[in-house]
Amino acid sequence: MTCLETYLSSAYINTVISKPQNLKKFYETFLDFQKEKVTLSKLYELKDKTEEIAKQAMHKVLYHNLDKVNAMFKDTFDIHLPDFSELTKAIETRHDIVHRNGFTKDGEVIVITQNDITELVEMTEKFVSDLDIKINKL
Repeated sequence: MTCLETYLSSAYINTVISKPQNLKKFYETFLDFQKEKVTLSKLYELKDKTEEIAKQAMHKVLYHNLDKVNAMFKDTFDIHLPDFSELTKAIETRHDIVHRNGFTKDGEVIVITQNDITELVEMTEKFVSDLDIKINKL
């Protein structure tokens, strides 16, 4: 899951920064920027920092929130993430392992088999490959 988050973060940030029109679209659509107010006196100071400000904002995103990441890809690049319903379940399981000491909300022990790991790796590889194809078409 950590590798997937790192991939999503790097792929999104690098694609935004790679073209001025992508950076512009990011600024226009990123929800966290919608509530920001900039005074005219700050405008000139900020104009040379647009890439840095965008990178800082993108680094703060929790890339395991696949619904939010999907919306960001859609808003900025007009592409959707590949189906991530099963990955979301794996992310929830990881959350329970890390934050609930290996138990579900209901107190049940989480059991992970070698087969579960293998399937998750294969699913993640397919997800990344499918998304890479979409990104490379931009």
